[in-house]
Amino acid sequence: MGEFKEAFYYHEGYFLLPDKFDSVEDFVDSTFFPARFKLKVLFEDNGIHSLFTQKGICIAPYFYKDYKLHEVEVTIEDSADVYPVKVELLSQSEYNSRLREVIAKVCPGCARYTPLTKRDSSLKGHYEEVSLNSVCFYRQEEKDPPEVFFYNMVGLFNSWNRQDPTNIPADILLNSMKIGLGLEYKGEKDPSDPSRLNVTFEPDFFTGILTDHLENCLEKMFRNTNFRLVYDNEFKVDNSVVEDLLREENLPYIKERCKKHGIALAMLEFDPSKARQVENTVLSLERNFVIRTLLQEPGKIFMMMTDERGILKALHYGSPLFENANTFATVYSQNGVTKYKMCYDMTKV
Repeated sequence: MGEFKEAFYYHEGYFLLPDKFDSVEDFVDSTFFPARFKLKVLFEDNGIHSLFTQKGICIAPYFYKDYKLHEVEVTIEDSADVYPVKVELLSQSEYNSRLREVIAKVCPGCARYTPLTKRDSSLKGHYEEVSLNSVCFYRQEEKDPPEVFFYNMVGLFNSWNRQDPTNIPADILLNSMKIGLGLEYKGEKDPSDPSRLNVTFEPDFFTGILTDHLENCLEKMFRNTNFRLVYDNEFKVDNSVVEDLLREENLPYIKERCKKHGIALAMLEFDPSKARQVENTVLSLERNFVIRTLLQEPGKIFMMMTDERGILKALHYGSPLFENANTFATVYSQNGVTKYKMCYDMTKV
């Protein structure tokens, strides 16, 4: 059994409650905000280097007590952004023992699973995927790993980096996007500017949103060249488009296209009074190019995930905020439709 401590989640970070306060409620009620504090921060990766084993890696709300807790200065602007959390601090050996028990219960049957040995090195890879309360977004039922659009896109950009795409023939560029991203275009280089690839495509939902996302990533991530996609299709997502797409008879089509491209769609529904906090968290993921917000309304965000498992893990990290906002996430993926109550247990409903 570890050591339970009062802590709180604030602006995508976990902090131990200062010793002079009895509870987070006491901390909030007795403080005039904005206020600045020296706080001990809790990390999921403590940066512990080891040749043969992984150390210092965990999943909230389970953290380590073995490693030095760094103290940082934090300015808390608004108490509405402070969410109480009871964390459990464990030694590395305690964490390893608990993780073994969870792996034995959760992991058999996964196509990626290799039976553990007595050595702690066999736990490698599980620390960042399986939580001590048995939540895992990385289970793989089929032998072949699922496509992941984000990593396929980064791999494509890396291959283009080795030779400026301005100098690559159009047919080779088009074929690389078809093979790597499942995006099928017709096109040719602009005769007056070879850094522009003019493309045309069937104006369907998935090709539309992915092309917009790809072009945005080209502009923001691929800065060593002026190479860009140029297309005339202006694709807008509104309520009618989403309602039509998510009809029951379209679910097999969504599943097939998500599998082809390595993406997922998700509908977040939450208390509109918590919109600022939820939207800011989503925006931070959008800045990392792993999601694209397609439709936003009071209490609702419809998004595309380009790394489904990584994004679900990131949302799980923000469980104190999402649970407080009574958030539900309906995910449409290559595995079908799953609805979660957003919390540390990611309860399926």
